[in-house]
Amino acid sequence: MTLLSRFRSWWRALVGRSRMESEMDTELRFHIEAVAEDLVRSGVPRSEALRRARMDFGGFERAKEECRDARGVNHVEGFLQDLRYGMRTLEKNPGFAALAVLILGLGIGANAAVFSVVHAVLLRPLPYRNPEQLTMLWVTDSRPRGWAVTDGSTSYRDFLEWRRQAHTFEDLAIFYKRGWSVVTLTGEEPEKVQGAFVSANLFALMGVQPLLGHAFSDEDLQHRERVVILSHGLWQSRFGGSLEALGHDINMDGQPWRVVGVMPPQFRFPFLAGHWENRVEGEVQLWAPLTTNPYEEPSSSDPFSQTRPQGVARFQVIARLSPKMPLEAAQAEMNTIAARLALQYPDSDKTLGVEVRRLNEYIAGEMRRPLLLLSLCVLLLLLLTCTNLTTLFLARGVARARELAVRVAMGATRWRVIRQLLTESVLLGIIAGGAGVLLTGPALHLLVALSPLTVPRLDETRIDTAVLVFSFLLALLCGLGFGLAPARRFSAAGPHELLKTGQQSTASSTLGLQGLLVGAQFALSLVLLASAGLLIRSFVEVLALDPGFQPDHLLT
Repeated sequence: MTLLSRFRSWWRALVGRSRMESEMDTELRFHIEAVAEDLVRSGVPRSEALRRARMDFGGFERAKEECRDARGVNHVEGFLQDLRYGMRTLEKNPGFAALAVLILGLGIGANAAVFSVVHAVLLRPLPYRNPEQLTMLWVTDSRPRGWAVTDGSTSYRDFLEWRRQAHTFEDLAIFYKRGWSVVTLTGEEPEKVQGAFVSANLFALMGVQPLLGHAFSDEDLQHRERVVILSHGLWQSRFGGSLEALGHDINMDGQPWRVVGVMPPQFRFPFLAGHWENRVEGEVQLWAPLTTNPYEEPSSSDPFSQTRPQGVARFQVIARLSPKMPLEAAQAEMNTIAARLALQYPDSDKTLGVEVRRLNEYIAGEMRRPLLLLSLCVLLLLLLTCTNLTTLFLARGVARARELAVRVAMGATRWRVIRQLLTESVLLGIIAGGAGVLLTGPALHLLVALSPLTVPRLDETRIDTAVLVFSFLLALLCGLGFGLAPARRFSAAGPHELLKTGQQSTASSTLGLQGLLVGAQFALSLVLLASAGLLIRSFVEVLALDPGFQPDHLLT
């Protein structure tokens, strides 16, 4: 029987048992009738022919049992029996079941909430075209702190050199952030909005297009028009989602800018996790084209200045690797280019290098270590919960020793006892998993509310299919975990030993196992305490980051 046929038989046994039994009866009667007809044709009376056919067949019920075994139906029926018995057992002990579901549900809910954040920040692919090809070109500086470039930015001149000399990239784009005082309608109060100047090819490089309107065109750049693209959130909040926003002028720092596009709601502009400017400035909500002749009057702060040796190092560079190009090859090429520029411009580039980073690693930034530590903490908490439940199941097994002794005395095999006890623990784990999923929503809202503003992609956290599958697998593993030790302990004993265990306050072997579990709980508690200390230390280090200015008594 093929695997598909076996699954089909199991499914029919689950949802159509009466029909399957009827078909089996019909098929067996047909075979008996066929044998009897052969005997009748040879001269045997019909009643005698039927009797001989049944005797040769070996018994009607026995043949049906063999058919069930061949189709694997007995395994399904046995599982359903164990499931029904497990439900009745839990119904007889509602206090124990409620306590176990509450304890385990809290542990699973906490793990599911943290996994949702980890999945959104570290695991879920970025919402761009072929995000695995996107990289950040991050400038490193060997000079002492205070003189070195610490935000990975570069000058416009070096960007032009990179774009001219690099061949491992499909394209390179550039941007830098700045804030604007924005007034969308006459008479409104101005609002401080974080924006960015971007090169015209940035959105195409990332593989995104505006939801409404169009991206920056060559005509916009040639005429140096003041045009701007809004984020979906800014469009909703300032224009109420009206289509009339396209072509509308908004006032930015006293100058009129024409709206030419609105980005999709899921689009998020990359930023560096943990960087101070993101705490202060917030998310980018509008974009303006970057040209070689900025709209501001030329000054010492002109980011495109070519009269100075290097220009202001304020630009971030996003690059897309060529298809099937390894990151190592791009890194080797950028090392060569950086060394060449250090010789060409020793006054400005002598101490500079370039690190090629995956965009998802750039966005996650310093959040990877705290999130992994937080995951370890809640996982240790769940292990403590499972250890406690194992102790409870051992004590409950001692109370059920007489019942188990009767089952073994009546012929139940060791595997049958293990299967029954594991079914009960897994059933309890799955119920607790459902309770944990219900608790995940409030826990996730609390976790997001308490998280610092520097955690990227935090708004993408949600209870999706990945979180549900994770919760189910976690509940299944927990059920197997805390039920395995009691199942092995009580299934290995014979009826006489089980009766003695039930008559005593507790068995010596059970006491030994419980002592081992208490020691494991103590060890896990120490590890959990140490992990919590490391997490607090990481949080303090993030708070102690030098913003590059004195933030006391400053208002935004």
